[in-house]
Amino acid sequence: MSATWTPELKAEVIAKYEAAGPTAETSTEIIKDIAEEIEMSPNGVRMVLVQAGVYVKKEAGAAPTKTSKTAGEGTKRVSKESSIAELRAKIEELASLLMTTSSAS
Repeated sequence: MSATWTPELKAEVIAKYEAAGPTAETSTEIIKDIAEEIEMSPNGVRMVLVQAGVYVKKEAGAAPTKTSKTAGEGTKRVSKESSIAELRAKIEELASLLMTTSSAS
């Protein structure tokens, strides 16, 4: 992995991401491809994109996040995997905000 995020590398990542035409459905795959290409983590790439305000977030309800029980067994429940994914996304967003505010101080 590369040692640091330079302004040039950030600009390159943003340009590649925007050139790929990200949508809520394709954003994650585009991020993985860029991360592999530049030898950085997908989370690092995502954080750069969030900070730049260009990250296309997966829409709520864009993918099945609930599994239903058979008739008569009760109500729908959120799967454990989707809950974890949602929490990770929120943590990344908060970490990005913290980094932005601490660097502005």
